[in-house]
Amino acid sequence: MVIINTTDDLLRLLDENEEFRTAVRNKILTEELIKLPAEFEKFTKDTQKNFDRVDRRLNGLGGNVGALKGHFAGQKAREDADYIAAEMGLAWIHSLKKVEVLRIWQAAERNGMTDEISRENRRSFLDADIIMDVLDQNGNNAYVAVEISYTAHSEDTERVIRNAGYLTRFTGIPTYTVVAGVFKDGEIDDVITEEAPQAFDVTQDTSVFWLQLADMKSPE
Repeated sequence: MVIINTTDDLLRLLDENEEFRTAVRNKILTEELIKLPAEFEKFTKDTQKNFDRVDRRLNGLGGNVGALKGHFAGQKAREDADYIAAEMGLAWIHSLKKVEVLRIWQAAERNGMTDEISRENRRSFLDADIIMDVLDQNGNNAYVAVEISYTAHSEDTERVIRNAGYLTRFTGIPTYTVVAGVFKDGEIDDVITEEAPQAFDVTQDTSVFWLQLADMKSPE
């Protein structure tokens, strides 16, 4: 028979005898408290599973969010085409439809002006974000080639300069260049500004006008 005379005796018995310890716990604690450790462990596991599912969904949405931002920036620039032209001191007439750009290419192709152009550059020209028909300050016809990105990169400046060069070669009409976006990356941040068209590569006598678009607060 176990004799308990002091608190220390009781504590020692609780430490040494699991059956006695369980009996005392069941006597003192309510059923809810007894189940609490196991339920908390289950809750922790379920919560972690939910977080894992959310993480996977967010990772999957990463590319889609980037595409949405680009879409919003493009939509904003196309809606403001006349404003873009006005910022450059030009008068907007209309923005060419894809089929009009295609016809310019096809006419140049018939005249043997596209033979050395790669398939990738052909696709870039035909898929230009915006090509505007405008009048300059003297009333002469001109084009404006526009490339749009949520965050503009050096590739955007290179693409718009190349497309503008093709357009002038194919039509004989001067073409201005614009890169539009909400942000610029470090590579072009010091090269193009919101002021008058800035030289991008003086050796090629090319320039790019930067237009900063308002952030449309696309989903993060």
